[in-house]
Amino acid sequence: MGGLTLVGDNRHRRKDTHARQRQGVRGNRRGNGIGRELGLELLRRGARVTAVDIREESLAETTRLTGAADRLQTLAVDITDREAVAALPEKVIAAHGAVDGLINNAGIIQPFARLDALDYRDMERVVNVNLWAPSTPSRRSYPIC
Repeated sequence: MGGLTLVGDNRHRRKDTHARQRQGVRGNRRGNGIGRELGLELLRRGARVTAVDIREESLAETTRLTGAADRLQTLAVDITDREAVAALPEKVIAAHGAVDGLINNAGIIQPFARLDALDYRDMERVVNVNLWAPSTPSRRSYPIC
């Protein structure tokens, strides 16, 4: 359950080649799959990235793959923990100086079963990860940007 990316503050960025070096991006689920690839591509393009994932071992592997660990901040956070997620923008600002953007790309699916056979805990987990989890970083980050 990961899935966030914050990027530095565009309003204060110069329009020159040094601006790219100051980018800071935060992304959920940077530990594997689409999230990892988004984070790696942002780093290849010169951004500073904060990767968020629930699994520290996935974040460690992402760090190993980057070749740009100096521009990568990793945070092991369960994105369904609203208090932990609410604290992320300040951590990104402390590491990168600003927030330029946010990518919410975490998502899960429920077991493939008839609706009447689904357990409410499974359905609540899907709603928590796919709906509520992205709303907290969005609400916390956009007032800053």
